[in-house]
Amino acid sequence: MIVNTALVLATLTSFGSVLATPQAAYQPFPPSVGPPQAPLGNCDTPQRVVGGYIASWAAYEPKWYLSDVPYQDLTHLWYSFIYLRTDGGIEVGDPDIDLYGLTDEEKEKIVSNLDTRPPPEDNPPQAPLNSTLQPGIPFDPPVGKNQTENIGLKWLRDHKNVTGDTKVMVALGGWTWSHNFAAVAANETKRGVFAESVKGFLNEWKLDGIDIDWEYPTDPRVNGTLEDKENFVLLMKELRASIGPEKVISLAVSASTIISPEKNNQSLIQAGIDVKLADYVDMFNVMGYDFAGYWSEVVTHDAPLYGNISVSAAIAQFKEIGIPASKLNLGIPAYGYMFYNTDGTGMGGNMSTEGNRIQGTWDTAENNMSWTGNFDYSHIQQAFANNSDWTYQFDNATAGSWLWNKEKNLVLTYDSAEAVQVKSDYAEAEGLGGMFVWELSNDRAGDLVSVMAGVVEQPEAPETSSIPSEKTSTVSNWGPVQTGSSSPHYRRSRARRAGRV
Repeated sequence: MIVNTALVLATLTSFGSVLATPQAAYQPFPPSVGPPQAPLGNCDTPQRVVGGYIASWAAYEPKWYLSDVPYQDLTHLWYSFIYLRTDGGIEVGDPDIDLYGLTDEEKEKIVSNLDTRPPPEDNPPQAPLNSTLQPGIPFDPPVGKNQTENIGLKWLRDHKNVTGDTKVMVALGGWTWSHNFAAVAANETKRGVFAESVKGFLNEWKLDGIDIDWEYPTDPRVNGTLEDKENFVLLMKELRASIGPEKVISLAVSASTIISPEKNNQSLIQAGIDVKLADYVDMFNVMGYDFAGYWSEVVTHDAPLYGNISVSAAIAQFKEIGIPASKLNLGIPAYGYMFYNTDGTGMGGNMSTEGNRIQGTWDTAENNMSWTGNFDYSHIQQAFANNSDWTYQFDNATAGSWLWNKEKNLVLTYDSAEAVQVKSDYAEAEGLGGMFVWELSNDRAGDLVSVMAGVVEQPEAPETSSIPSEKTSTVSNWGPVQTGSSSPHYRRSRARRAGRV
């Protein structure tokens, strides 16, 4: 039975039994019996990547388990998130989930040495879905296979027969847990501790690699400095030397191309990503989402492919730096944002800065100023996509899809299967390494994963997908767009259950 102490962990954190005792390296346990991982080979990704992140907290809600993951369609799975200690070591994120299935003695050996964690930030705790989600459309609570034992690192280690050829990796950090990266990367001793700790963790749990989710190098909100760029290279060099060529290293990276004076008139990409990283890293997961949301004043796309500020602009910037296209993976969101109290003109219109919050799939707080308006893809498909009150739209200028309830002045921006197909075609045309989704439990029927994997091909857009040309002719018609990590809320979203990507 899961000890449900961590509905407050919806922001990627766990605050169960933690002590301040420092511990430099991960403490392994006797490995379970299981076949060894297949070699991956010298920092190379020869096949097209079809990847997905799975949040550990999906076991709480929507009760979606590791056994529900469509491994047959995935080349890579990133189990999210684990924690970076102040001393450079790494450790589990949520002991209740990550260590499920261990004996009490084994679990206590880890839990008693966990680092002190900072308190949760601005993301509200979550609770099960209800039937009063605004705008008043019921949503049936989702469930997976109802097998609560199918969770945690031990399950992944013991079920290679289920995960098959999928490369199972662990993701480190995330927005809430990125505050220690800069200090660790800047210190030679801590870099060494980090590299050895990762090696021990991967070997203990028989994982194929690690995703470094540092959000973001040089960002002062997570203690970043301009020295992060050089230090990041040193950190990855040390890591590669420690874990060897057969383990996969991926980086989750920003898609923000906005120039910042504080970064010597560079974007987060330019300021934080050095081409030398490609010498040690297999893939760069470009988080092509959260370009707009409840923080925006203009109704814009969450994940536009084209435009002055867009996913393709970010891809171009990575290429300009010198990152090979074959190492770039395009990220898609399995969620969307609903704009409330708009001016009635649809996409490109304005919103009132007052009272523009709406209760999303996982928002439960009574104070509406804490609502995110974040709806997961499965909810969108059930409640809105086939609802006659909503009209499906596809913007050819941005390759962005959205739903419009004109009567109630509601706009819902999200990636439909059609939009994902366009992005898949773009990724192939550009020679990208592949695609990935945040986050798998938001796409419970596997619709978007199937498109990425080429299992299905989307038909032409329906007639309802046309929108007025004056709204699609140019991105500049939208006015200033706040996007990417320029917003304090640019976090890996589920909305984390209210927070990033």
